[in-house]
Amino acid sequence: MRWYFKENGWPTSSIFESAPESDSDRAKLIDTLQDWKTERYKEIIKSGTGIKLAVCSAATKSSVILCLESLIGNDRFKGLDCFLAGDDVKEKKPDP
Repeated sequence: MRWYFKENGWPTSSIFESAPESDSDRAKLIDTLQDWKTERYKEIIKSGTGIKLAVCSAATKSSVILCLESLIGNDRFKGLDCFLAGDDVKEKKPDP
């Protein structure tokens, strides 16, 4: 998110009336967005309403597997429709 906002401009939000200017305000916005995103992901996973579910991460496959198995459990991890990690691609983000 930091890279995207640096390239495209920091957004206004319900947290700040104008785009955050200080590093601490930017960190607060990123933390809030990450927390919100995590809660939405949990809701999607829990609903299981026929939505295909995939995980993509720039981290190594072994570290993502360890993290996901700890966070969502082995059964849910094995139920993913697709899983890609940083070592599955030639160039990691921010490269396409």
